[in-house]
Amino acid sequence: MRHRTMMVSVLLLAVVSLGQQLTHRMSNQDVIDMVSLGLSDDVVIDKIHATDATDFDTSVAGLKTLKLGKVSDAVIRVMINPQLHVRKAGSRAREEVSGNRALIC
Repeated sequence: MRHRTMMVSVLLLAVVSLGQQLTHRMSNQDVIDMVSLGLSDDVVIDKIHATDATDFDTSVAGLKTLKLGKVSDAVIRVMINPQLHVRKAGSRAREEVSGNRALIC
């Protein structure tokens, strides 16, 4: 019985590990591809925010590649710190909603 429990645990761990490896992490090349399709900065930024995991290279070499791929500074700023821009946008939206309520009341 103990051996069976151990085997099930190992199998479960292997399945979870495989699932994590299959998760695609958005990369610099993904962003360059979206820009080359002609998508607007807003669409690319929304896609970055909607992605669960990223693997952006924002080293000097990575930034050079992004600029050669015609990625805008606005998109690059979000790539450098995606969570910062989500928090700022959320705060701004709450302020706008609060402001609208004040006008309605």
